[in-house]
Amino acid sequence: MMRPTLIADGGEITVGRRTSTYVYGVFQVDIPEGREQAQQDDRLQEGYIYRPDQRPTGRFDIGFVRADARVDLNAQQSNLESIIDAAQNRVEGAVFFERDITGRGLGRFRPGVDFDAASLVEVLIWGKTLTLPVTAIDMTSGDAAAVGWRVHVGGQMIADADSLRSHNDAILGQIEQERRRRLATTKTAETAATTANSATSAAATANTKATSAAAAADAADEKAKEADAAARIADQKAKEADAAALAADRKAIEALQTTVQGMPRILHIDVGSANIFTGSAGKINGGDAWGKLTWIRTGVAMQKSGARFEARGTWTGSILMIAVATQGATDVSCADITATNREHSSSTGGLFQEYKSATVFIMPSA
Repeated sequence: MMRPTLIADGGEITVGRRTSTYVYGVFQVDIPEGREQAQQDDRLQEGYIYRPDQRPTGRFDIGFVRADARVDLNAQQSNLESIIDAAQNRVEGAVFFERDITGRGLGRFRPGVDFDAASLVEVLIWGKTLTLPVTAIDMTSGDAAAVGWRVHVGGQMIADADSLRSHNDAILGQIEQERRRRLATTKTAETAATTANSATSAAATANTKATSAAAAADAADEKAKEADAAARIADQKAKEADAAALAADRKAIEALQTTVQGMPRILHIDVGSANIFTGSAGKINGGDAWGKLTWIRTGVAMQKSGARFEARGTWTGSILMIAVATQGATDVSCADITATNREHSSSTGGLFQEYKSATVFIMPSA
């Protein structure tokens, strides 16, 4: 899918320079359980040094950047490649550019239809094409109504992929440690059960020989019960730990959903003429999935004397309604959308007045 191409009429481009050519650091290895590493001098640590392939630049600068690596042979995981890539990205020369683009610079591409905030677009500047993120979209307005858009490109990162990868690796490492701990607990329980079975068998044999042997068998059986109870307690704690982990994951997902749902949605209706909202349809940011915007018609001529918003679904939050009359008056109102209040209306207030357009900004909180 081709990205939209915008045209910048100016701005400044900043070009960074490479500050290092070598990556080095401590190389920590977690060996498999049950095996031991050869003895070495406690004053020394194992390490590595890496020189990436690169073309000669005509310079003889040599620089170093440190990035410690870890290899977990139990979990079959390593962050060596990711930390080397991250270290190189921190010191590698890069191009930085940001600019507000309006009017003709947007060409035939429409914000909210062809691209949104956080989308990647191609920006043409001085005959060169840069791939940049859209970091802000603002509506520009004149004396009576909205007349255009201002799109800001560049200036910030969309996501920190290295941080996300490191976070995921840490979670996977914790899961592997919990698996090994539970496996060890299971082996302990199996050993205790085996011991109990042996003790019971010995007690049955000794019971035919002497009363003292029967007493010893009773003692062994008691120990077996205690071991079994300990195993059940350990298993219960493991289940509680799993439940806590699931609850934490659920809260993280709910927080992410709240963040995504918190982005404003827009609904718009007008008398039917084409405008920057793509005509009378007026679908921007999927607002029709969150509510419905209709006219309130009265009188013999069925004038549009008001506009009504009705919320869809179970979301709660707030809305901002802007209604413009044919005489040029603008009515601005807001309302809280709760579990009991699911609609909001705006009226012209005049007997012979009617609206020519209405816009609702939807801002959900949950």
